[in-house]
Amino acid sequence: MAQTRNSDSKETLYRAPALEKGLDVIELLAAQRGPVTIAEICDRLGRSKNELFRMLHVLEQRGYMERRGEGLAISPKLFTLGINNPPVLGLVEASKLVMEPLVKAVGQACHLAIIAGGDIVVVASAQAGDDLSFSARVGHKRPITDSSSGRVIVAFQQELEQSRSFAQIKQVSPQLLEDFVADCRAISERGYLVRPNGYFRGIVDLSVPVFGADGSTPLAAMTIIWLERIDQPVPAEQAITLMLKASAEVSAMLT
Repeated sequence: MAQTRNSDSKETLYRAPALEKGLDVIELLAAQRGPVTIAEICDRLGRSKNELFRMLHVLEQRGYMERRGEGLAISPKLFTLGINNPPVLGLVEASKLVMEPLVKAVGQACHLAIIAGGDIVVVASAQAGDDLSFSARVGHKRPITDSSSGRVIVAFQQELEQSRSFAQIKQVSPQLLEDFVADCRAISERGYLVRPNGYFRGIVDLSVPVFGADGSTPLAAMTIIWLERIDQPVPAEQAITLMLKASAEVSAMLT
């Protein structure tokens, strides 16, 4: 008789060994920052090359992974499939319509990010029209704990979902949880985030939540990597106001 499992167990009511092997490979590659050799894949998954050879070939043939040098890496196909999901597609399309006039008004590039697993992923961006602004490319991902966008989204999650996010962070980076929780509380009270960029000195992240049609479920974060220009058309304080207005316009389009 098949055994049931809880959410943390490897046992399940129904088994599909071949599918499980394929998903293990995809999840392993998705967590890496660079290509992984076949030998490393086999070693990390505890499987022989014979067990995975056909699976790796099919995944590459179907476009879910690609060869880079001597190793394999996840391809953009899963990201593309996710973006083409109707709810995300609607969010992206609405955000693009709103972000284009926003970046012209503030003179800075802007991007939209969502949470996927333990990372934030940039799903849309708008450029300022010149080479004097910082931007994040579509497809860029970063751990929630390392991002302003992740803090903003988690800050406005409902209590149960937020508790799950905190638990996940505690499991991965327990030392970061206390500061992360404090940041989220401050963001929820303020309604937005202004924070020194975690990677460059002298640059500030401005980030606001983008809610769903219900006005309470955070779907994404709209973020500007603010690099103060000598000819800056508006100050950061005014940019935040414009970003909050833009976010509300996106939400209205999703109804």
